[in-house]
Amino acid sequence: VDSDEMVDDNGCERKMYHPRSATDRTCSNDEDYPELWDKPSMHAIYFFPSADQCCAAFYSDGTCNVVNVCSAEYEPTITTAARECRERKWHPITAKDRICTNAEDYPPLWDTPPYSEEYLLSSAEKCCQEFYGDGTCKIIDVCEV
Repeated sequence: VDSDEMVDDNGCERKMYHPRSATDRTCSNDEDYPELWDKPSMHAIYFFPSADQCCAAFYSDGTCNVVNVCSAEYEPTITTAARECRERKWHPITAKDRICTNAEDYPPLWDTPPYSEEYLLSSAEKCCQEFYGDGTCKIIDVCEV
């Protein structure tokens, strides 16, 4: 391969934009999204060929940040991740496991009312009290890992 030729070794020409979360207000073409969105019925709802189309679909009422992992300027930073992490909501994993976490791996439906008010809480303590008030509750803070 000549040095003048461009090689798409990271699949950038096929990457599509998707929302990060309801609270993050960011469209990205990274690989960080719920596996469920890979199903054809979900893929059509959450993925767009451009950042502009993603922003228009999910954040037309205000600011929309864009993260393009194919951009030469793209540099993931711990500072941004830490700030975003502190803003995450707390939710149960399962009733059986008795765990509350701020991981972003939860059903996308929970980002919409009335589910967001019921399942996404502002603190680990509130989550434990709401879902496991009658006993033990393990807390998994992904921001502390």
